Amino acid sequence: MPQVTTISRSTSDRLGYHRNFTKSEHRFGRAREYTRALRSAKLERLHAKPFVTALDGHVETVCNIEKVRNSLPLVLSGDYDGEIRCWDVSQHLLNWRVQAHSGRVMGLTVTNNTDSSPNLVISTGIDKTIKLWLLKPTDNPSARPMRERQDAAETDYSYIATKGVDYGGNSQRAITSTTASTHNNRGGAISSVQMSEYGAGDQLPITTINHYEPLRCVDADWQQNSTLYATGSAQVSLWDVHRNHQLHKFQSTPEQCSHLAFNPSQYNTLAACMQDSKITFYDTRTKTQMSYITLLNWGNEIKWNPIDPRIFVVATNDWCLYTFDVRHTKKALRTHRGHVDAVTTCDWCPAGNEFVSGSVDGHIRIWRSNHQTADAAKVGYSRELYKGKRMYNLEQVRWTNDNKYILSGSADGAIRLWKSQRAMPLHRINARQRQHINYATRLKDKYQHMPEIGLIAKFRNAKIQHRIPRNGVYYKRERFEQNKLRKLKEKVTGESGGNKVVNKKWAVRMQRKAKRNNKPWSEKVVVKSGIVSNHQQ
Repeated sequence: MPQVTTISRSTSDRLGYHRNFTKSEHRFGRAREYTRALRSAKLERLHAKPFVTALDGHVETVCNIEKVRNSLPLVLSGDYDGEIRCWDVSQHLLNWRVQAHSGRVMGLTVTNNTDSSPNLVISTGIDKTIKLWLLKPTDNPSARPMRERQDAAETDYSYIATKGVDYGGNSQRAITSTTASTHNNRGGAISSVQMSEYGAGDQLPITTINHYEPLRCVDADWQQNSTLYATGSAQVSLWDVHRNHQLHKFQSTPEQCSHLAFNPSQYNTLAACMQDSKITFYDTRTKTQMSYITLLNWGNEIKWNPIDPRIFVVATNDWCLYTFDVRHTKKALRTHRGHVDAVTTCDWCPAGNEFVSGSVDGHIRIWRSNHQTADAAKVGYSRELYKGKRMYNLEQVRWTNDNKYILSGSADGAIRLWKSQRAMPLHRINARQRQHINYATRLKDKYQHMPEIGLIAKFRNAKIQHRIPRNGVYYKRERFEQNKLRKLKEKVTGESGGNKVVNKKWAVRMQRKAKRNNKPWSEKVVVKSGIVSNHQQ
């Protein structure tokens, strides 16, 4: 009788290969997602056209760009020639222009639309003056443009142009006098035709305040009905738009104030960057100085996060940006490296999760904040890089209030408009297209670690390396510390007869030195912090 051998199987073997019969799930979902992410990365690279347009008209370097807080399209700009222009970005049109100062416009800001006064433009110049202008001069019948005013012959405009000063902003037409051919030679009154010919501007200042020194920066309070604004030079001062004298003067500083900014949520908090590498905080309610921190290099500009009032970013001369928490200022939350020259300007996006920066190297970089993530202490690199062929020496960058565009002002006198997302279409998109764009973005973020997708998404055709080389000027201090540690190691592990003799004293010192050097750079950037009543201490 033949023997029959049977194969014994366990319960799991009898089940066989697992198959998913659910119709809602795809059998190869991960492979399909990867293919879609790769296709989205390629299409984004193909359709990436970040530059939108340029607003021309300035004859000198655009050194100031200011947004209007309660208006989307209106933007103000000032240049080294002393001219201020108001633009309508949505229409790409110039609303009005004035020759505000005889020299560089140092500071520019816009106040809130209060019950007592409309939006006012506050400008400070190198000519030691503070001037207040109407943001919308056509709203007031008596403040129409000069070319349309009927009473120009009865108004004294003699202070507009002085002898030997080209008030019209055109260096090829030197205006020596505007009162020689006035109406009946009554002194100072000029007609609307002459005003249009000389191009002195579209309005006159509401208030002109003469100061004893040039004011380098100015910023207005964010509170709804507040008329307070602050200026910075050798000392930080508080002003009111209804008064021609200072409300309060803080303690004088050893160096000039390079930039100051009011907190958009904590209205009484004011932060100022000094050229002695200090960042000082003031309380405008109690008129006192709160605290300060000292960095390795001075900050060129400081900006508060519009969503999280505790976070601020500083653009410094050591080619980096630093994100700080005002509650813990002994170290930076995050170091943002990428520029290869001094970072001159920065600005937050309205959502508060990204910010933009501009540098002397001519590059615009967009950074993710990520100050709330677990790896916030790590070095952060930019997600986007923009560069124009004729754009150099960036002075100002600003993120528009609609979170879609970025404005930049450079030494060639042009204001450029860029997309915040390089492949975002300019036309109006419907809900289905919006959903498709968001889905593609999520897929690219999910598979950005894959080699093919990462190479396409992160590549930028820049003329310089994307990261700062280790032998840069910024790392002189780091190299000095490394050489010092190397010398300590040589003393500890000295050779004597072919055998290494370890000195216990030097071994302890080397361990302490290595422990200090193992700290991240965000903890080394703050040299000193404290609270003093006198800034000079």
